[in-house]
Amino acid sequence: MDFWSNVDDINCAYGGDPCHPNQSRTEEPMGQTKKQVKKYNTMFDVAFTVTHSYKDPSNVPVPMLIDALEERVKFLRNFPEDAAEAFGICDTYEED
Repeated sequence: MDFWSNVDDINCAYGGDPCHPNQSRTEEPMGQTKKQVKKYNTMFDVAFTVTHSYKDPSNVPVPMLIDALEERVKFLRNFPEDAAEAFGICDTYEED
């Protein structure tokens, strides 16, 4: 089972829509067919922390960042109730 199937009851902090990436809504406005339903592309960011010894955090090596991000994802998979606050919405646009 993938992560997103475990968070059906969790709502995004923004707008209250369920957080289901790459899934179109099954609800369609009256009189519209699936081809008429608008699609949106949203960029999310995710919060995670890194413990390091670099005075300038821009010097933290990418592999260390990836390891920390993977640990955060593992945590969120085990505690999906904490997932909504881990994500922020950065930008959304309507796809053609």
